[in-house]
Amino acid sequence: MDTYDVVVVGGGPAGEVVAGRTVGSGLTAVVVSRSTTPVGSPRSRADGSTPSAT
Repeated sequence: MDTYDVVVVGGGPAGEVVAGRTVGSGLTAVVVSRSTTPVGSPRSRADGSTPSAT
């Protein structure tokens, strides 16, 4: 069984930031999300645009 210092629930933009900062500080993290989109993939924004459209 793997062990982690931090479990981040939700792989959205905020969850990705938390996981990145956690790993950057030397701790281990795992992201748990309902989404099937891989972490770090472009996502649509609330206004319906995507990062490549801006």
